[in-house]
Order: sequence, then structure tokens, then C-alpha cells
Amino acid sequence: ATTEIYTLSLHDALPIFLEDSIEKVNKLQQEADNSVKKIAEGKGDDIVGTVLALEKADQSLKLMTEVRNKVIAAYNQVMRMQV
Repeated sequence: ATTEIYTLSLHDALPIFLEDSIEKVNKLQQEADNSVKKIAEGKGDDIVGTVLALEKADQSLKLMTEVRNKVIAAYNQVMRMQV
């Protein structure tokens, strides 16, 4: 069996990383929403698990927002550079 090693440039890897991160944050948000719906409909009784899911989703969204802000700040800094 052959093993091929692929190297990605930052230009190629960053969009993949960001897309994957957004999908993970979205999944956590959906899981938290589903957990809340179950509690609201009386189909679930795991209130602690629901609160933890909500907090995990909230923290992941905050982190993703900070990453986005850093990427935008870096882009703006590069655009201000004089060549």
C-alpha cells in the first residue's frame, strides 16, 4: 500500500479549516436546539445536559466569532501594507 502525503498551502488550508469549524459550530447549535425542544415538549428530562449543550454551543460560537475577527484584522493589515 502506498501512502501519499499531501501538503496544503495556507491559501488552500484556511478555507477548509474555516468551513469545517463552521460546520462543527452549526452542529453544536443544532444539538442544543434539539435538546431544548425535547425539554419544552416534555420528551426529555436531562436539564443539566441541555444547559451544558447550550453553554458548549455558546462558547463555540464566541470562539468562532473571535477567529473570524482575527482573520479579518489580519486581512486588513495585509491590505494596508505597501509593497
